[in-house]
Parts: sequence; C-alpha cells; structure tokens
Amino acid sequence: MSEKSGKDEKKKEANKPDNAIFDKTHTLGEAIKLAKEHNGSKKFKQTIDLCITTKQIDFKKQESKIKEIIYFKNNTGIKKIVYVIGKNISINAKDTADKVFNESEFIKLEKDKKQIKSFSKSYDYLIAEPEYMLRIAKSMGRILGPLGKMPSPLPPTADPKPTIKKLRNSVTVISTQNNAIQIALGKEDTEESVIKENYHTIMSMLKNKFPHGSQNIKTIYLKTTMGKKIKVESKI
Repeated sequence: MSEKSGKDEKKKEANKPDNAIFDKTHTLGEAIKLAKEHNGSKKFKQTIDLCITTKQIDFKKQESKIKEIIYFKNNTGIKKIVYVIGKNISINAKDTADKVFNESEFIKLEKDKKQIKSFSKSYDYLIAEPEYMLRIAKSMGRILGPLGKMPSPLPPTADPKPTIKKLRNSVTVISTQNNAIQIALGKEDTEESVIKENYHTIMSMLKNKFPHGSQNIKTIYLKTTMGKKIKVESKI
C-alpha cells in the first residue's frame, strides 16, 4: 500500500461516524443537530423528517386510521402546491393559488382520464366550491380518494386567500398500514426553534389521537431525506 493510499484510508476511518450515536437515545435538540450532521452530504436542501413507529394500535382498522392536517405557525420552507376549483373562488384565488380551474377548465379536466391522473400527482391540497364536490367525487374519486387528495369545500362567497396561506404552512399526517408515520418538519436550513415547535405540535396531536397516548409510541426518530436515523427520547 502506498503512503498516499494509507493516508486516505486513515482519513476515511477518521471521518466514519461513531455507530454508537445511532444506538443511543438523544434529546430533541441533540437529535436535530445530529440529523443535520449525518445527512448523507447530498447537494440539495433535504427535509428533516419525524419518523414514528407505534405499538398496540392497528392502522389497518378504519377506526384507528389517522389523517389530519396540521397547521404550523411558521413557514417550514417546504413548498405546498394548492389548487382551487370553482366559479367564484377561482377568481379571488388566481393570484394566490398555484392553479385555478373555473367552470370551463374543470369540464375539460373531468372528461380527460389521462389528465386527471397527471392532475392528481401535481398538488398537495385542493379546494373546491361545495357544488363541485359531488362532480369531483364522480369523475375523479377513484383516483383522488386512495391518494388522500380529495378536495376540501369552501363556500363560493368566502375569501380563499387565508385558507391557502394556512395550507402552505401545513402538513398532512397520514398513518400507514405498517404502523408508521413520517412527517416533514422543515428543511435542513430551517431554524432549530421552528423544527422544535413543529415537532411538539405534531406530538401533541398524536398524543390526543392515539387511544393510549404516549404508550402507543414505540420509537421516535429524526432524519434528513437521505440521512441516518437519530433516535429521540419519547417524552411528549
């Protein structure tokens, strides 16, 4: 082995993370710092995700399933795409929503199955006037329903701007059949205080939703999109 390759090997060894870090349980503040440090060094701003596994709760049962929109006080830095469908709210939302569909545009959409599939994958939240809800269910329900992408109703006389603003600072918490929940709390460059506040908001909601509160939590981790899982103490 050459002197250079020997030095390179030593450098690699020195840069290897201490695996004990990933076995230990950390405070929330420590976990945030460690998740950012062990992020896989990707060249894009990753999200910081909260990963929870549960016990003594079966999300396959309808009564145990969770789907909840949580509104954060602060912007997470994660862009949320909001679409609006309606005769009146589409006019008021045209400068705020990412895309609006008036009557003629909606007619074109509901008749095109190929476009509906593309449409379903292009947004995070959909708002519609009540009179469109049944039409959306009939023409798109089979596609939007399983994806959890059905619209929320908003009266035609309501100002859609505040609703859109709230949705942009939100996450949808959805339980999975493998008894796990994963939610993005922010980006790597989101302030630690914001990450902490978002964490506590989510955990407080889950404590109220779970039948036995914190006793239904098996493990809590923080991680970046491509990074290592950092175990967090399960105090909520």
